[in-house]
Amino acid sequence: INGDQSSATGATTVNHGTLGGSGVVGGDVQVLGGSISPGNSIGTLTILGNYTQNTDSTYLVELNARGQSDLIAVSGNAAINGGTVQA
Repeated sequence: INGDQSSATGATTVNHGTLGGSGVVGGDVQVLGGSISPGNSIGTLTILGNYTQNTDSTYLVELNARGQSDLIAVSGNAAINGGTVQA
């Protein structure tokens, strides 16, 4: 998902592979065994539903020296049930 006008609709489940980029996901997102990587360089991935990150998943986040970082903006509820953060 990339670009200000890019979007995906409906529920999205990531079992393997990576959901990444900047844009909008129009439904719930579950990361069960794959990765989520918001932004292109520093950027935001917007989720208009609920977000769930589970045990076998990875959040790939980029940070810079100015204190900026990638962001997952969730309109619904966010549940972090484990997983790994890789910066």
